[in-house]
Parts: sequence; C-alpha cells; structure tokens
Amino acid sequence: MLTLAPVTIFKKLKLTPEVGDELLHLIVPTLSDLTGVQGEISLSFEKFRVPLGVPESELEKKVELAGKLQLYQISVSTKTPLLQTMVKMLADMYGKKPSDVVRVVENADVKFKVQDGRMYHEGLRFGFPDISADLVATSSGSVGFDKSLDFVLEVPAFLVDKQDLEIKKAPPVRFRVTGTLDKPVVTQIQGGKDK
Repeated sequence: MLTLAPVTIFKKLKLTPEVGDELLHLIVPTLSDLTGVQGEISLSFEKFRVPLGVPESELEKKVELAGKLQLYQISVSTKTPLLQTMVKMLADMYGKKPSDVVRVVENADVKFKVQDGRMYHEGLRFGFPDISADLVATSSGSVGFDKSLDFVLEVPAFLVDKQDLEIKKAPPVRFRVTGTLDKPVVTQIQGGKDK
C-alpha cells in the first residue's frame, strides 16, 4: 500500500482543459463538457492510500483518498446553447447584460473522499455571483468512476418558482440527482422524500 502523510499537491494552480476535464467532472459534474473553463484550484490530501500490485480493474474500488479541493474564480464560456439561454434569462431577470464568460464559482472549499469507486463531496457552491450574490446552488453527494450520480442539489426557491419573486426569502429547494453523467435523473425532495 502506498501511503502519504497529509500533503498539499498544488496551490492555486491555473486550470487547464486537462486538469479541468479529469478532476472537475468527478466533483463538479455541472462543469464537465464546458468550454473555456478558467480559474485556479488548490488540492490537499489528509488521507492517501493506493494499493500496489492489484489489477487495474480493482484499483478504483480500493483507492482511499480524502482531502480538500479549493476553487477560486472559476468561470466558463457560455458557448453551449443551454448555458447561453440560462445566462440570458438570469441576466434579464436582474437587469444585467449577458456575458460570453460567466463566473460560476467565486471561492469554494470542497471536502472530498474517494472510497469504493466513488468520489464523495460536500460544500460545493456554484452559481452566477456576477449577476447576483443570491444565485448560488450547493451540492453534496457522490459521483462514481463509472459516471453514476448520487447527490443532493439545493437551489434558491425563486429559480424554481419564477412567477413569485417574493419567494426569495423561502428556504432552498432540494433535488436528488441520480442516473449517470450522460443521463441524469432529477427528482425534487419534499419533506425528506423524493417526488
């Protein structure tokens, strides 16, 4: 077993497509397959245990990692049709001009662990802070190396019920996201039960 003492792997590393594609899609599936991802990240491990001499097919299930991923000023290009439409709608709601590049994470400390072939995360905050500080969603749960999803997403209530802007004071609306990265299944959680 290869083990390491607690260690910081990198601090404020500029994101490149290679780093973004492999690392971010496990913790932040909403940032996968987007173009123009920019920003900086830091990565530190509290636990690092990698078995040696096991078949590659078993390695993902036997690796044990835990640590913290820090995201700084993460922005993406709005070249995908879905993101373009969403940014235009939100910018119109807040009387702002839509931009070709939007910041989706201001600063976030994401705790993570890798266990049994899954990447678990908690504390992820993302949204559109340049449009409005209250356009922030949070996420916690896991993404499998097999691309399966099992996490809870909390979004501001007014994004779900756009008709009633007074709902801004209501608690966030919770959704459970399952399925896979290619075919996510989203169900609203009401009173602790999926709907």
